[in-house]
Amino acid sequence: MPVERRTRHKSVLLNGATVFNLRERRGWTQEALAAKCRSVGVHVVSRAENGRRIAMRSAQEIAKALEVEPFVLMANAKSSTMPNPMWELVEDVLLPAIYSEVRRGESVKPILWLERAGELIEPQERQQVDALASCLKRLAGYSGAINSTMEHSQVTHEFGQFAFLESLFARFAVGQSLADVSNEQLLNLPDGMLKTARVLSGLSEIAAGQYLNAHRFVEVEKRRNVEKKVDSHDYYRAVPMGILCFALGEGGLGEHQFNIAKAGPPPSDPNVGYPFVSLLAGLDKRFVAYCLGPTSSNSMELFAPKVDKQKMRAVRGHVIVVCDSATRLFPAGLRQPPRRSRPADDSI
Repeated sequence: MPVERRTRHKSVLLNGATVFNLRERRGWTQEALAAKCRSVGVHVVSRAENGRRIAMRSAQEIAKALEVEPFVLMANAKSSTMPNPMWELVEDVLLPAIYSEVRRGESVKPILWLERAGELIEPQERQQVDALASCLKRLAGYSGAINSTMEHSQVTHEFGQFAFLESLFARFAVGQSLADVSNEQLLNLPDGMLKTARVLSGLSEIAAGQYLNAHRFVEVEKRRNVEKKVDSHDYYRAVPMGILCFALGEGGLGEHQFNIAKAGPPPSDPNVGYPFVSLLAGLDKRFVAYCLGPTSSNSMELFAPKVDKQKMRAVRGHVIVVCDSATRLFPAGLRQPPRRSRPADDSI
C-alpha cells in the first residue's frame, strides 16, 4: 500500500485568495485565525494569504481552523517561483488524510475528497484517484461496484492493482465465476495481493464444485503455517482463506486463519498490508465469532452483535457462497453462517 509520506518539514503554497475568503466569511481577522490554531502566528497567516510558502503543519492547522481539507486550500495556488505539483499534494496531503479516516472506519468522506481532487488534477493522475475511489465505493456499498472496479483496474499504478483485486471480491460477492481471470493478470499483482487473488480463485473453484482443483491454493498456506510465517496481507484475506481451508478439510489451518481475523490488525498500524483492511476488520471479527461460537477467547462484545447479513453479502459474499455449498465439510463446532440470497444484478 502507499506509505504515508513524512510531511512535517515540507513547505507548501496555499491559495491566498481561498484562505482570505474563508477567513472573511467567518468575520475573522488574521489574528483571530491564528489564535484558533495551536502553533501558527499572525505572520504565518499573512504569508499564506500573500502567496508565500509555509510549513505543511501550519497549512494543516489553518485548514482545520477553517474547517476544510488542506487540499482545498492548496488547489490552484499560484506563485511566480514554485507552484504546488498537484500529484504531490495528493500523496502528501490527501492520501494521509484518507487513510486516517479509513482507520476510523469512515469511507464516505474520503470518497467525497477523492471526487473533489479528481476535478483539480490532470486526467492521467485523475485515473489513479478514481481507481482508489472505486475501491472505497465497493466497500461502502455503492451500486455498480463491479463495473467501476473493473474499469479502473486497467490503471497502470498501484491503485489500479487495488481496483483489480476489489473487482474480484465484487464479482464473487454476486456469484460470478472467476474462471476467466488469466494467470497473466494475477502475476501482474504484487505478492500479497496475488495470494489473496488466488484464494478467491480457489473459492470460485469450490463454488463450481471443483474441490480437487481448489486444493492447490491451500498447499502454499500449509507450508507457511508450518514455518510460522505471517504475511501482512493476511488480515485482509484471513476470512476467505479460513473458509477455503475449512471447505477442504483443513480445519486446523482454517481455525488459524480465523484467529488472525479475530485478533484484527495491530492498533499500531491498523491498515497493515492493505489500506482498506480497517473497513472490514469489525465485520470479520463478528463473522468469525458467529461461526466459531463463544469461547474463552471471544469477548461478549464481539459475539453479542448480530452479523450484518446485507453488508456481509456485499463485501464478503464469497464467504456465504462457500458456506452454503460446503457446509458438510465444516467441523462440527463451526456454526452455520447466515444463508445468502443472490442479488438479481451486479449492484451490491
